[in-house]
Amino acid sequence: MTWFLIAVVIALGGIVTFYVRSKNMPVVVPKTPPPEGPRINVNDPEDLKRWSKELKVDTYDLKGAVQDAGVSVEAVKKELRDK
Repeated sequence: MTWFLIAVVIALGGIVTFYVRSKNMPVVVPKTPPPEGPRINVNDPEDLKRWSKELKVDTYDLKGAVQDAGVSVEAVKKELRDK
């Protein structure tokens, strides 16, 4: 019964997608604006080390602040000040 419901949901999704594309209806995908100013790349060890040294925090604290505030340096500074 579960597999049947899953198949019905997938089929309905395909039908809706086909209908939207056949009518040339625009598919709206919301875009978030990129953060202004410099950004912190936590996937780059050198960038992480440089920003943790500049902000005078541990790399783990910096990663936590980026996770909470985003990659913008200004947002991360504000997050670290508020803690």
